[in-house]
Amino acid sequence: MKSTIKTVSESRKQTCIIAGTSGILGIVMLIISFNINPGPPAGANQNQLIAFGQHYYNSILWGAWLQAVAPVFITFFAFALVHLSGRR
Repeated sequence: MKSTIKTVSESRKQTCIIAGTSGILGIVMLIISFNINPGPPAGANQNQLIAFGQHYYNSILWGAWLQAVAPVFITFFAFALVHLSGRR
């Protein structure tokens, strides 16, 4: 009986650590994604926007990837909180 309680407790602790890490990682990824590149110049015409996109192509893609993946980590964190609270 004690080994079962210890296993459940250890499992819950691991879930807390993974969930917390996931939440922090998701927020950090979002912050990085918003700071990874500057926005296009204000009032830019079409040619300036094309030049901006070509110049910052890689950082725009990294920012988009980070903004797509970070919410997955944050959502996992939210679901883990609900799971750990015992609610269904």
